[in-house]
Amino acid sequence: MFTVWGDDLDADLAIRRAHEFLRLLDVELRSREWLAGSRPTITDLVHYAYAAHAPEGNVDITGYRNIVAWLERVRALPGFIPLLETQAGLKDPARTLAQH
Repeated sequence: MFTVWGDDLDADLAIRRAHEFLRLLDVELRSREWLAGSRPTITDLVHYAYAAHAPEGNVDITGYRNIVAWLERVRALPGFIPLLETQAGLKDPARTLAQH
């Protein structure tokens, strides 16, 4: 919210909390392909939105290999249509160029 809409909030705290959530999610996905059973459910789609768009809020998800694999499984679902991405946070092309 702070990178896309400029909301006034504690960005460091939001990023720390995002990593807390992602660590838990990554552990949950260590031993299963889907969050609430043996096949995809609405739970996967809801959590997908948060995890897939975390980089827009400066949250790097590359270290969460179980999440990255799960995101790919969600994207491969028949009829899946992703949310629009913004060019904010870690997705900002200017930021990416500046880091190299």
